[in-house]
Amino acid sequence: MLNPTEQPWAEFADRVAQELLEHGVSEAVLVTRNEKEDRITTNYFNCGFEKRCIMIGHLIEDLVMEIIDVNAEQIREILEREDDDL
Repeated sequence: MLNPTEQPWAEFADRVAQELLEHGVSEAVLVTRNEKEDRITTNYFNCGFEKRCIMIGHLIEDLVMEIIDVNAEQIREILEREDDDL
């Protein structure tokens, strides 16, 4: 039998379960990918079109913040060059 605690996603599943138990949710989206099987699944809880759009917006915000964080030095240099041009 498969032991979930031995899976590479065990810590992720534990964090999700903790969030559900401690705070509950009014809406949820879960997207999973299995590269080996070329399989992507989407699962929704209480999410119509509008709520899924809101969730996508938060995901995009996270991605933009990560891009800024990863490229902070380059962004800083660009901004400093623009300040020098003024």
